[in-house]
Amino acid sequence: MKHQSVFYLLTRVAIILTAAFFFVAQADDKKRGKDPRAEKFRAAEEKIWSAVKAGKLSKDDAMKKLEGLKKEMFGDHDKKDWGGKKNPDIEVLKRQLEALKRENEELRKRLEKRKDR
Repeated sequence: MKHQSVFYLLTRVAIILTAAFFFVAQADDKKRGKDPRAEKFRAAEEKIWSAVKAGKLSKDDAMKKLEGLKKEMFGDHDKKDWGGKKNPDIEVLKRQLEALKRENEELRKRLEKRKDR
């Protein structure tokens, strides 16, 4: 009886450790995953800088192109991640910030009134 419970316990521990290892390994793979937009940007950046080196493009024009490309690929990502709608988390945080500002102003007014007494 005791032998079976020890075996059962060891089996469960082995299964739990295997599952934990699997989830940790999977999380590490996601961290190392590459953003396809970043890869496209790097490729375009290399082409633009090679054109600058070849004398086909000025450095200022290259910087402008890169800025435009960056805005096109990465810009406004906080506003358009939700199918063209604004990110709800950011909107909630903005509303909370405004509420805190109002509350802070009210508290300052109350403090001023107490100082006047």
